Amino acid sequence: MQAPKRDRETATKWASAKELLVQGDENEEERPLAFCKALEMLLERANIIRIDSANARLKSIAPVIGMHGVEYERAQMKKRVKIAIEANPNGPNPLKRTEKWMEDAVRREVEKGSVTLESLVEGRGDAFEIVHKQAVLALVMEASAPTEESCPETLALDLTRLKAAHNEFHFDVVSATFVVLLQQSKKARDVLGSQLPPVTDFLASFAPRSPDPDCMFRDLINELKKKGEKGEKGEKTDDPRLEEEIYSIIDETISKSKDESNSVRYLFSGRIAMLWTQVVSTTSTTNQLQQLPPLAPCIEFLHERIKPHKKLMK
Repeated sequence: MQAPKRDRETATKWASAKELLVQGDENEEERPLAFCKALEMLLERANIIRIDSANARLKSIAPVIGMHGVEYERAQMKKRVKIAIEANPNGPNPLKRTEKWMEDAVRREVEKGSVTLESLVEGRGDAFEIVHKQAVLALVMEASAPTEESCPETLALDLTRLKAAHNEFHFDVVSATFVVLLQQSKKARDVLGSQLPPVTDFLASFAPRSPDPDCMFRDLINELKKKGEKGEKGEKTDDPRLEEEIYSIIDETISKSKDESNSVRYLFSGRIAMLWTQVVSTTSTTNQLQQLPPLAPCIEFLHERIKPHKKLMK
């Protein structure tokens, strides 16, 4: 039922869970933890099977959705606007937020010189595409996530996807800031020593399981703790510094990274915004993040994470 590409991953995870269960049989103290880990793995696989089944179903009906999906959304939007007007003929414009959103986007792009008013008046598709992509990116990059009250009416059906993209963008900003702050921290270098490069390499390819920012950082801290609890060969270490100083550094650095007044965060807000803009557009602008050694390992990974959100811009 799961996608064939996951067979090897499932076999590996099951072998690991089975090994823990065997160890639990030999050690009564580790038995509850082994059971919980195995149950967690099974539930995770069950959820993945559910997702793969849904994706397979969607893939099979994709041609129908492609032909009729846009028409359906347009019909639903017209219906909502008609109901709003009939309910209150003298009321406010039911597309007021959408008009303001597009006016702001046009003004920004004209001032930047990426489009001209003449090209928009002439109805050039490439000009409208640029404005629309930048308008959606502006929503994604705002400090606060879109809500039902603030989201443009024409994007109401995409609100969940917009929120997910917003969370991932800001997570990318904070993650990039975190990596650089950690590399620049004398305290981190003194405590982590030779372990600093492996830790930052791990951060560069960390894939959060939840789109919620707080859950993302809890996952990050837990994964770093797991990494800190094991030596090069996988055995647990008893170094008390790993239990206190390293975790303290991680928490302290994450707090600084989430602080919007932090100068490094401000710098990387612009650079990550440039990366997102580059990925969702067709331009071939040189990626300035490549010039920063601490972030070099995460460029390809970030590209792959951002690509799915290109659908929002169409």
